[in-house]
Amino acid sequence: MSDVMSTTGVIEYVKRQGSKASFKLDDGHWYGVFVGQSLEAEEGDTVTFRYKVAVKGDREYRNAQGKIRGSVSASGSRPAAAAAPSGGGGAPAPRPSDDPLAVRIPRDRCIVRQSSLKAAVDFIAAMGPEMGEAYMGGFSPEDILAGRPAIELAKAFERYASGDVTVESAAAFASGDGDVEDAGEDEDF
Repeated sequence: MSDVMSTTGVIEYVKRQGSKASFKLDDGHWYGVFVGQSLEAEEGDTVTFRYKVAVKGDREYRNAQGKIRGSVSASGSRPAAAAAPSGGGGAPAPRPSDDPLAVRIPRDRCIVRQSSLKAAVDFIAAMGPEMGEAYMGGFSPEDILAGRPAIELAKAFERYASGDVTVESAAAFASGDGDVEDAGEDEDF
């Protein structure tokens, strides 16, 4: 089963990990893309490509060949991916692509946020009773129950870790609107 085959379909889901990527087409199959190849398409794109099937044990792997480029419709918008049934096969559920209220956060930014929130919680926990009470004193009981102290501290850690403070400082300094030290301190995300 190592003949080269060809297929066309709409990408429903893309998963990237290091130099590898895989994507699920509307035909229900997952296809792998490996080192030396590239996936230049995203969810909702229509793609035509060649692939080989490799069988290992009782599993069948579909390995895409060459570059995979997506196309958009004549209107300039990407076609909507068909909804895939949930569950089964251990494959991740498709992300909602047409929900206008869905918040899209790049993966790297999401990791920075998770790390910042953990650091903030650890920092507050390490303050000790006296410093913790002093820090928490600026928040209402409702804010404390909602996690506001940790979230506010995490936002400060996130801005520093992501480079936002540096970018804002440089922009403010270049425009003559402020000093490097105080640029961007009053803005809330």
